[in-house]
Amino acid sequence: MKQTFTKTLALSAMLFAPVITQAQTHPLVSDFENLALQPDTFWNGSDSSGSFKSGMATFYNTYNGDWDMWESGFAYSNMKDDTTAGYGNLYSAITTIGHNGSANYAVAQNGATLSLAGAQLTLNGFYVTNGTYATLSMRDGDGFAKQFGGQTGDDPDWFLLNITGWKNGNPINDTVKFYLADYRFTDNSQDYIVTDWRFVDLAQIAGLEPDSLVFLLTSSDVGTFGMNTPGFFCMDDFMVENPTSVQNHKISPSLNVYPNPAQNFITLAAETAIEKAEIIDFSGRVVMQINSNGQNKITADVSRLPAGVYSIRYQAVGDFGVRKMIKN
Repeated sequence: MKQTFTKTLALSAMLFAPVITQAQTHPLVSDFENLALQPDTFWNGSDSSGSFKSGMATFYNTYNGDWDMWESGFAYSNMKDDTTAGYGNLYSAITTIGHNGSANYAVAQNGATLSLAGAQLTLNGFYVTNGTYATLSMRDGDGFAKQFGGQTGDDPDWFLLNITGWKNGNPINDTVKFYLADYRFTDNSQDYIVTDWRFVDLAQIAGLEPDSLVFLLTSSDVGTFGMNTPGFFCMDDFMVENPTSVQNHKISPSLNVYPNPAQNFITLAAETAIEKAEIIDFSGRVVMQINSNGQNKITADVSRLPAGVYSIRYQAVGDFGVRKMIKN
């Protein structure tokens, strides 16, 4: 079925969300590569340590030793199985690798929580994908969960990640939403399950300065005992920024994007050389890499992009951030 009101709200939130850039060359990244693993293995908290750290974040974990079971929170993995269905393949990302070809990534359950290491840290974003368990369950159905779309493909199914910030033990009044699967389109060919790494922009809640995040999953497939869709997802490259660690902190974007709205071409102009720029659609998928050639002013042909709202994620010398673009 067609996304209408919900999709419009999501795009509006992206368009008017605050944009934060920092006078800093690179964000502080939780890439999980600091966590030692043998090839094709995982850590699920069986040592009862209760948490692990990567970058500037702590990821919490609960393990039930009596039942020998990962009970809640985060785990980390480098498993590569994208074909085996069922709960026994809980720790594999459907991508078989981390973001940008890295080895390790995090696996999270519904209700997972992380905390930031410093009060002055500002949220940037992270990359997300589905695990093999959830992907194959949604694609094919299983003994517990339905096949998304149903037999005809017309059932308006969805699987949604909700990210809520908390501060001083209280939830803040905003939530970032990202669809890990969406079958609500009128044209069934547009229905999707996320099977690659997609960027989730946290600028919408960054200005509210949360000190921790809670990740909640919801689904259209609900039964007597709650959600039937497997309540797991995978995360990589969780990024924050530390404005207190640099001088000349910028509180507004230094990248100009024009014309905006755009029809055929856009120009990106920064104060320093642009090292990287990419255009991201509403689902978090990178739809265009822009070649900068080390210039501080570049032009890109966007004529083939469908009309809509996009994010332009960029990195320049001493600066990085996200801008919004409307394509007519």
